[in-house]
Formats: sequence, structure tokens, C-alpha cells
Amino acid sequence: MGGTPLLVKGRVMTSDCTPMPGALRDFWQAGASGAYDNVGLRLRGKLFADYNGDYQLETILPGLYPGGPAYIHVKVTAPGRPEHTGQIYFQGAQFGDAERFVDAAQLATFEESTGQNIVAPLNFVLDS
Repeated sequence: MGGTPLLVKGRVMTSDCTPMPGALRDFWQAGASGAYDNVGLRLRGKLFADYNGDYQLETILPGLYPGGPAYIHVKVTAPGRPEHTGQIYFQGAQFGDAERFVDAAQLATFEESTGQNIVAPLNFVLDS
């Protein structure tokens, strides 16, 4: 699949910074063209956080979704915590009319590239 390689990484934790080991993150996104693969279901998956609450998602930078900015959908669940559903947005994206919906806590900034990947760190905080 074509596209710019992207590594999204971070930690799942509580609001008091306690790591959430085993938290499940469910990701899905459009490809580089902005289209979803509704037949082969590529660019969809689920990942568990490790014992420190850390995760890494290797994917591609999503393309602009028709009528909105490029983003990755995410659901985060952990035992005893409410489910978090949202989107990961990226720095420098043109949000247009959708800007009012962008949560600054879900805006990933790009770090220096490592190898061929653009790296975007983003933590998830689950309230009690």
C-alpha cells in the first residue's frame, strides 16, 4: 500500500499518570488517497498496551477525507474505565469548517523521522 510511513506511539494512562497496561486501542483510517478500504479492510486493527501502558502503531499517513481533515479513528478501552472514542489529527492539517471539532489533546505533532517513518507521539488519558 502506498503512502508516507507513519509511527504513532505513546502511553495509555489515567489522569494521575498511572500506566494502563493491557488497554485496548482499536484503530481505523483512510488510505493515502482519503478512501477507506471497505472490502479488504486494510488499515484497521487492534493493539494492546504493554506492561508500561506503551503502544506503537505502524501505519501510513492518512489522506484528506472528503469533507474533512486527515485523521485516524481510535477507541481506547481499559477495565474499569469509560471507553474513549475520538480521532488522531495531525499538525499542519487544513481543517477548514471542521476545525471546531478538533480536540487539541488529540493533535499529534511530528517528531524527527526515524529511518523511513514520520514519528507522531500521542498519549491517551482515561478518566475514572
